Amino acid sequence: MVISKRKIQVIFMTILMFHINLVSISSPYLSDYFTIKLCMSLVLAFLLFLQIRTFLKKEYLLFNLVLLLFCISMVLSSFFNRNMSGSFMLGGIIYSLGILEAFLVVEYADSTNLQRVLKKTMYYLALFYVVITDVLMFTVGAHLPSGEDTLLVYFIGNKFNVAYLHIMWMVLYYATFYKKKQNQKILMLVHFIVVFAISRSLNSGTSTIACVILLLFFLFRNKIGRIMNNSITYLLSIGIFDTILLIGSAILKIPAISYIIQNLLNKSSDLTGRLDIYTRIFIIMKDSPLWGVGNDNNYAYSLKYALAGNVQNGLFDIIVSFGIIGTVLMFVVLVLAIRKGKKRDNLAFKAYLFVLIVLSMVEVTFRLYFLVLLAMIAFGSEKVNQKSLHQHNLGVLK
Repeated sequence: MVISKRKIQVIFMTILMFHINLVSISSPYLSDYFTIKLCMSLVLAFLLFLQIRTFLKKEYLLFNLVLLLFCISMVLSSFFNRNMSGSFMLGGIIYSLGILEAFLVVEYADSTNLQRVLKKTMYYLALFYVVITDVLMFTVGAHLPSGEDTLLVYFIGNKFNVAYLHIMWMVLYYATFYKKKQNQKILMLVHFIVVFAISRSLNSGTSTIACVILLLFFLFRNKIGRIMNNSITYLLSIGIFDTILLIGSAILKIPAISYIIQNLLNKSSDLTGRLDIYTRIFIIMKDSPLWGVGNDNNYAYSLKYALAGNVQNGLFDIIVSFGIIGTVLMFVVLVLAIRKGKKRDNLAFKAYLFVLIVLSMVEVTFRLYFLVLLAMIAFGSEKVNQKSLHQHNLGVLK
């Protein structure tokens, strides 16, 4: 069997992109992953530069110009606040470059009609790290945090890193392999059970809720497919979920909400101090509302003013880091991505995106996973005509 040059390129680029954006091996196992990530980013940047004509095509040009503006704005946020907390700009530059590279890798796979190769590569990479992480978790256990971190760490980071990668693994299986056959239904159920069990063992209430929401999406996709094609759905959801607890804490006293928080999320009635953090959000934002404080300074700035490692809210975390300008540009990227993905079989990625929006109410989720999902929604799935897409939506899980 002869593997084409383009397929090899997509596989190699995907491996680099995955390790730059979705995996970060923790210091107990690898002391300087950042340097490795830097080297991978430079190699990937060179490979993508060789394909620059692809990214200048009409189908991608406008999207890439907006994406480039978004990435430049993030770099400027770091530049304007360089050395604010003793940090340096390199972290912010690599973070922005990684986001740009993720979109371009997916676009290249799309331009060569190798989206399935992209998804399969990502799935097997996720499977590889899921297996290693789970084995080490149940044999070696967690490691005590080092430096400024306050959470126990596992092979690929803290419990949130572990949970989100497990969910991505499940979503990639659904998006890549699931075609309604009986054996695939069984395997899908196995994926769900594993992810749910890991979420419970990590005592991660938010990832447990994520599993339940995704299950509902997969079961009732025929009823929600059209709604998820509208970018207004996502913008409105962000507006509701990310501001509701800032507007009033009385909602937490509603019996059903209180039960979910205390029994499913395993958090106190004040969301483990989050309500106190939310009262300080505007104090944190006031010094640099337009450009933010930069990705490098987010932790130190939040610790100083919010007395926590971050503001525990997806939307306001982005505003703190990248300001109003960066946040608006991210929303434009979101709108364009949803529009680009309208005629693609990408509901699994949209479902995970929506889950991250729901979780952003109490967690910082508008980060690398969120943006990689936007890339997959826009260009990472095969195109289908409207009739086939409607029939596919109706048929799944019947």
